[in-house]
Amino acid sequence: MESITTRGSIVVGTDGSSISNMALDWAARRASAGGGIPIVVVHAFASDLPMLGFGVLRDDDTIRREGDILLSAAKARIHSIDPKLPVVTACVPGFAAPALLRASDGALMLVVGAVGRGVLSRVTLGAVMQQVVSYAGCPVVVVGRDPRTTAPYGRVVVGVDGSTTSLAAARFAFTHAASSGAQDVDVVTTWQARGRKDPLLAKGSDWDAYVSSAQSTVQSALADLVRKHPEVKVHHEVVEGDPLGVLVERSQDADLVVVGNRGLGGFEGLKLGSISRGLLGHTPCPVVICHVAGTPVKQSTRV
Repeated sequence: MESITTRGSIVVGTDGSSISNMALDWAARRASAGGGIPIVVVHAFASDLPMLGFGVLRDDDTIRREGDILLSAAKARIHSIDPKLPVVTACVPGFAAPALLRASDGALMLVVGAVGRGVLSRVTLGAVMQQVVSYAGCPVVVVGRDPRTTAPYGRVVVGVDGSTTSLAAARFAFTHAASSGAQDVDVVTTWQARGRKDPLLAKGSDWDAYVSSAQSTVQSALADLVRKHPEVKVHHEVVEGDPLGVLVERSQDADLVVVGNRGLGGFEGLKLGSISRGLLGHTPCPVVICHVAGTPVKQSTRV
C-alpha cells in the first residue's frame, strides 16, 4: 500500500460500526465547514484469533478485501454530505490504537467513535481509547453513541484552568467556533475548596480573592484568542464545583465540549483519568481532548 500523509488533514478511524459512521458524518461536516479540509479515513485490520472461537478463520487477504469494501463505503458516505471533499483511505494491518496514533501526528484532528464493533470492542475499548486520547499527536474528537438529533445550538463549551493543555483546548474551541459558524464559546473554570494549605489561601487570600484570581488568570491567558476571533462571543464563568459535574451539565445544550488532557495550573485541574474519561460517557455531544504541541509520542506522519 502506498503511504499516505495525514499532515493538515482530519483523520477518521472507522470499523464499519454505526458509531464510526457517526464519526464519519461529524468529520465530513467539519471538513466542509472548514472550506474543504482533506479527510483521511483509516481502517486497521488484524488476523482472526483462533483462541477466541470465531469459527472459520479468514485469511489476511480476505480481511483486507473486506476492509477495502468498508473504506469505499466510508468514502461514499462522506461524499454524500459534501461531494467536493478530498478523501483518501488507508487499510492498515495491525491493531487500531497503533494505527491511529501513527496517523494522528501532524493531523489537524483525529475523529473516532466512542464504541467499536466486534467481540473485542467492549473488552479493549478502555485500553484503545486511553492510548489514543493520551498519546495522539493532535486533538482527539470522540463522538458518543447517542448523538443528539436536534439542530445545532451554536455553542462550544471549553474547560480552562490556565494550564498549557487547557489553553490548547481553548485554541481549538475558538478555531472550531469561528470556522463552523458557532456563535458562542463558553469558557468554564471550576474551583473547589482544597483546605487551608491551598497556595493562594496561604498568602492570606479569602475565597472571593481566590475566584477573582482565577478569573483574572484565565482572562489574561485568553486575551490573544479573543482579539484574534472578534466574531466569536465569549462567556467566561468561574464555578465552584466538581469539574466533571459542571462540564457535563454545561454539555446538555452545547455542540461540543473541549478539554485538555490534564490540567497543570494552580486551580482545579482537568485530569485525563477522571475528567476526560468521565466526559466521554456522559455528554450528549462530542468531546474533544487536546494536548500541548510537542508532548505526544512522536509518530510517522504517514500511514
